[in-house]
Amino acid sequence: MKKSSFSLGKAVRVLMFFFKEFVMDDEEYRPDSGRMPSTQSIVDRVAQDKTAIGYIGMGYANESVKVLDVEIDGVIVEATEENALSGVYPISRPLYMVTAGEISGDAQRFLDFILSEAGQDIVEKVGFLRGQ
Repeated sequence: MKKSSFSLGKAVRVLMFFFKEFVMDDEEYRPDSGRMPSTQSIVDRVAQDKTAIGYIGMGYANESVKVLDVEIDGVIVEATEENALSGVYPISRPLYMVTAGEISGDAQRFLDFILSEAGQDIVEKVGFLRGQ
């Protein structure tokens, strides 16, 4: 049975490069791989096609799709929050906040909020992992 595969389109290239380098050993995507405009569109398509596989952030996972465990050197590594944060689950990556220079004013207040307990509660509430 032919498997359907879906990846993000050119608008979200950083995830494509991450997946290609760290999961696919720099192999090219199949020419017939569906390029999707958003992560949610990948979730929706994979949920509709039992032969499909795609990649998404943990915050997008829901009951309609299964997050896959991986085998490393004969050992099954579960796709858990603990394993992602510790680096044991290899298909995860951090998110960085960046600026063009020193941060101050509203930008500093925004960053302070993101890193605060209240900000991290929101991150967790929408399904992503708290920052360390």
